[in-house]
Amino acid sequence: MSVAPKIPPLIDLLRDQPHRFDLFRAIQLLERQLSAANEDAADGPPVRFTANPSLSFPAHEIQHLSLPAPVDGDGEGVPRAEMAVNLMTMTGPLSALPQVYTETVIRSLKDRSPGFAAFLDLFNDRIGALFFQAWRRYRLPALYERHGLAGGDAASTALLSIAGFGTPHVRGRLSLRDEVMVYFAGLFSQQPRAAISLERMLADACGIPVKVQQFSGRWIAIPQSEQTCLQGGFSRLGGYNRLGVDTVAGARMWDVQGRFRLILGPLTRRQFRDHLPGSPGLRRIVELARLYAGAGLDFDVQLILRRNEVPDCVLQGGQGAGVRLGYDGWLSAFPMVRDPDDAIIDVSNMDYYH
Repeated sequence: MSVAPKIPPLIDLLRDQPHRFDLFRAIQLLERQLSAANEDAADGPPVRFTANPSLSFPAHEIQHLSLPAPVDGDGEGVPRAEMAVNLMTMTGPLSALPQVYTETVIRSLKDRSPGFAAFLDLFNDRIGALFFQAWRRYRLPALYERHGLAGGDAASTALLSIAGFGTPHVRGRLSLRDEVMVYFAGLFSQQPRAAISLERMLADACGIPVKVQQFSGRWIAIPQSEQTCLQGGFSRLGGYNRLGVDTVAGARMWDVQGRFRLILGPLTRRQFRDHLPGSPGLRRIVELARLYAGAGLDFDVQLILRRNEVPDCVLQGGQGAGVRLGYDGWLSAFPMVRDPDDAIIDVSNMDYYH
C-alpha cells in the first residue's frame, strides 16, 4: 500500500517557494512564526521590504524571501525576515519612480555599490509596512486574527456590544466562549426574538438537530393571597372575583404562553449522554437559550434517542456506565418501533451561571 507523501510545514514551504503565497498571507504567517503578533500594530510587521532590482515582467508578488536565523532569548527585539516584492516599491518592475531610477539601481548593484539601493529600500520598507496595515485595517478576519477579543479590536467590540456584552465585566462568565456571542451578534440584535432564530443558533453552536416547540404548557402556583375563596369572617382575600373573568378554581393555573420546549434529536448514544443533566452539552444549550430568550420565558429540554441506539438495561458494573432511570433506561424485549422521546429535563431550577 502506498504511503501519502509528507506535507512540509507551512513556514518551510513559504521559505522554499515564496512565489506560491499571497503577499498578505505570507506576512501574517511570518507574524505568527516570529512571535510578533503581540506587538503594537504601529511597529509594523516583522518583515523588511525591499524592491526587486529588475525590469522583467513580475509573475509573482513575492520575488524572494530570507528568514532570519534563530536567536537566543537574550536577543533584543524581534528578528525580521527580508522580503523582495514586486509591487508598491520605489523601483522595480512596477515602480512609482521613473524607469531611470531602476536602471541606476541595477547599474550600481553590478558595480558592487549597493548604497543607492539601500537608501531607497528605507522608503520601500516603510511603504510596504503601511500597505499591509492599510489592508488589514478594514478586514475583520485579519484584525481578529491579530488582536482577538483580548486585544479589543473595534469590530469585535462593536459586535459584542450589539450582543449585550459590551462591557468587560459581563464577559467570560459563561461556559460558552465570547466568540460565540460575536458570531451570533446579528441574531441577538433582532427584536422581537424568533423561534426559528433560536433553532438555527442552537443547532449551529452545538452541532445537533434542534427544534423549538412553542406554547408548551406549565402549571403556575397561585399565591394564597391571590387564590379565589369565599369571603367570610375577617378575611377579605379572594373576594369580589368575577366568574369567567378573574376567578380561578384551585391553587394553580395552566399557562401556555410563558414556556417553550427545546427538542434535541434524534441523537446518537454519545450525543444523548452529552446532554444529560450535569453534562457540558446541556449547560451550553441552557446558557445560550436563556441568554437569547430572556428571563421572562421558561423552557425545558426534551431528548430524543435514535431507536437503534437504545442501550440494554443492565446494572452498572465494570463494563462502563449504566443507564439512568427516567432518562435512558427502557424495559423492552423487542426493538423500538420509534425513537424514544421520554427524557424531558426541567432546567428552570438549574443554576448554570457563575
